[in-house]
Amino acid sequence: MAPEFKQDFFSALHGPDSVKLIATTDETGTPHLEEVPSLTFDANGYIVLLEENEYSHTNRNLVGSLWFNRKLSIYVRNGATHQFQAIAKPYKVFITGPVFEEHYRAIRAKRPNAKLSAVWLLEVVHITDENFKTRQAHEDLGRLALIHLDQIARSTAPTPS
Repeated sequence: MAPEFKQDFFSALHGPDSVKLIATTDETGTPHLEEVPSLTFDANGYIVLLEENEYSHTNRNLVGSLWFNRKLSIYVRNGATHQFQAIAKPYKVFITGPVFEEHYRAIRAKRPNAKLSAVWLLEVVHITDENFKTRQAHEDLGRLALIHLDQIARSTAPTPS
């Protein structure tokens, strides 16, 4: 994981107004995108995903990703300037035991009717800063500076009086 982004990504992931999306793929490579407000970090640096629905697309795709070593993408946005994409892979899933029970009790304390199907630990492979200016600077690195003719025309056109 890129150390320079780890703290910023952590802060964005835990921000109260954060938007968190996970993109997984099925066995045919078909992508599935879902908003997942339950994403957090654990003490060991894994992303924790609480899956409430046993038969959801995301849960089924994560099982396949665990079996066949497929990666997934997590997008987190907290405000206009904190936007990150993490590439991760499933590390472990808990469907019983002390880790599962800890999260089960916590989710039920907040929402008494909540269900919990699985606790997924996702290992971060790398993180990229997806802020527009940062991404644009990275994409333009090592390339010739190009400008469209309409931009030149606009910058040299006389202003109406």
